[in-house]
Order: sequence, then C-alpha cells, then structure tokens
Amino acid sequence: MNTDRKRCSKCGEEKALSEFYINTRLRDGYNGRCKTCCSAYGRAWHEANREKERARRKAWYEANREKVRAQAKAWGRANPEKKKAAARPWREANRERERSRGRAYYMANREKLRARNKAWREANPDKVRAWHEANREKVRAQVKARREANPDKERARWKAWYEANREKERARRKAWYEANREKECARNKAWREANREKVRAQVKARRDRKRDKVRAQARERYAVNRDAERLRHKRWQEANRDYTRDYTKQWRMRNRLIARVRRMWAKLEPRNDRSN
Repeated sequence: MNTDRKRCSKCGEEKALSEFYINTRLRDGYNGRCKTCCSAYGRAWHEANREKERARRKAWYEANREKVRAQAKAWGRANPEKKKAAARPWREANRERERSRGRAYYMANREKLRARNKAWREANPDKVRAWHEANREKVRAQVKARREANPDKERARWKAWYEANREKERARRKAWYEANREKECARNKAWREANREKVRAQVKARRDRKRDKVRAQARERYAVNRDAERLRHKRWQEANRDYTRDYTKQWRMRNRLIARVRRMWAKLEPRNDRSN
C-alpha cells in the first residue's frame, strides 16, 4: 500500500497527500476529499446559502470586531505592499465612494488628523521635503486651485499664521533672499518691467498714504540734525550743480509768471467793480 498517495472519496482520483487537507480526527490524518473537491463543494454551498452565510459572517464580525481589526492592522504593517496591491483594484472600482467616505471621516476627525499629520511631518522633514521636490507642479496646482476657490478664507488663514509666526517668517524670508539675491533681483526687475503702470500706481498710492508721516519725520530729523542736514544738502547741491541751477531757474520763471498773472488780475478787479 502506497502511504504517500490517497484516493479521493468524491472524484475517485488517486492523488498525493499534499492535495488533501489535514484532518487529525481521521485515522490517516487527512481529509477524505481532495482540495479541489472541497473548494468546489464550498463554492456551491456558498452560492446556495449566500444570505445565510452573509448573516453568519456579519454576526461573527460584530462579536469579534476588535480582534479582526487588530489582526488586519498587524497584517497590514507586516505586509504593506501586499495590502496596497489588494486594496488598489477595489479603490479604482469605487473611486467616488472612497472619496466621499474619506471626506466624511476627515470632517468628523479633523483636529485629530491634523495633529497626527503635523507630528509626522515634524518627525520626518526629509521625507516631506523629498516628496515636495518630486511633486512640485502638483503641489503648486493644488495650492493655486484652493486659493482661487477660497480667496477670503486663504487670506485670513495666512494672515493669522503670519501674525503668530512673524519673526520666524521674517528670518526665513531674509535667509532665502540672502541665498537667492541675484535671482530675486532679476525676477523683481522683470516683473516691474512687465507691470510698469501698476508699479507707478502702487508707488503713488503709498506716497499719498505716507506723505504727512514722511514730512513729519523729515522735519523731526532736520530739527535734531540741523547742521548735518545743511552740510548734506550743500554737498548734494555741489554734486548736482547743473540740476540745481536748472531747477532753480524753472522755479523762478514759474513764480514770476504766477506773480505777473496775479498783478494782471489785481488790475482787472477795479474795472470789474465799475462795470457792476
């Protein structure tokens, strides 16, 4: 008698013992039916008892929910690639359903998820930086779309963050500018050339807003440093003699013209009174 093989009680074929499930309750230690016949029987039974089996599994799951979750979580941590590969087809077939479920979960656990994500980013800055470098265009498109969809909300959020991190942001901007001075100067120059009228309007508006303040500051500075300011003004006039001469000449001509017009009006006023 060949002890390495056995005949299936269902299909009648003689197969190797590896083709049978182990069953310690039987004398030889193996099931009477082969694996193929057992699988066919199980599929047929499930098809005939679908609702009954579904209710049984649901009841068992409800009774062992924490145990199942712990096992699934442990398996997912031990087999991350297999988990992703197994879940990918279902997510592709149920994309909208998965998005709505994720959105609802996020809205219900917003603070918890934000704290967890923030802790992870702080613990993995290199990974965050590498991901942003690899997905630069995607990130820019997402940020741009969010800003365009929620301009007031984004402006308020950025303002609140800046007020809370003013010194940190100033230091970051200063460090970045020092490291990219030539690049930033070229970019600003190109933008000013392309938006000349806008720049002029901004400068004019800023001057109008700060005119009184600037004048008061200038008067205060002149009163404190009278001699130094006079010397500086004298040196500037000597360095810009031609400009000063032309400006003075134009100023005198303008004032002479104004005085002449005023004298003419003064002569005409008595005549107007007589005619009246």
